[in-house]
Amino acid sequence: GIPVLGDNEILPELYEQGYRKMVNGLGTVANHPLRKEMYCKYKSMGFEFPNLIHPTAMVEPSVSMGEGNQIMMGAIVGPCVKIGSNCIINSGAIVSRDSVISDHVHIAPGAVLGGSVKVGENTLIGMGTTIYFGVKIGSNVVIHNGCNIYSDVPDGAVRTKGIEPQPVPLNLKVVLIGNEELYEALLTNDDRFAKLFKIKAHMTETVERTAADIRSWLIRIAGI
Repeated sequence: GIPVLGDNEILPELYEQGYRKMVNGLGTVANHPLRKEMYCKYKSMGFEFPNLIHPTAMVEPSVSMGEGNQIMMGAIVGPCVKIGSNCIINSGAIVSRDSVISDHVHIAPGAVLGGSVKVGENTLIGMGTTIYFGVKIGSNVVIHNGCNIYSDVPDGAVRTKGIEPQPVPLNLKVVLIGNEELYEALLTNDDRFAKLFKIKAHMTETVERTAADIRSWLIRIAGI
């Protein structure tokens, strides 16, 4: 029942007719940067972008924001949050206190941002993602659905669901036991072998099986 006036080509004409308010209805999942491009293009023409807040969204009075933001049904924006311009806080998303959301950010449905989170511009945070307290997310970042983000994310990074590997402190010694042929094969075919195994020890092939010899052998191995 709503008439379609035309496509983007008629926007200059509408501006000349006195129209100034515009809503950026472009979705961002398939092509997130395009939303920023369209906003900047028509902003430079003189159009204004009002903030749109759904009646069921909860936005604290202390929240500050630019223009052209869309806060969808059931979203919660906590105290002292700062939001730039042209952002989407989608349905059921939670942005907790003292967080800073830069321009052109899309926080997808069900995402949860802990307090004091900072998000750089033109970043997409996927559905059901949890970002922990104080984490800094860079610009032009894509975080896939369902991620748990515990640490800072640099500019341009892509985070997928799963456990991120973390270095584990390790202090050990490895002893390889084998014959001369095996040693020569490893030394010849693996460049890392000589770097990792720097001591070559020759042992007799047979030894009398006595308690004293076994004890002596174990002591030597333990001391390597």
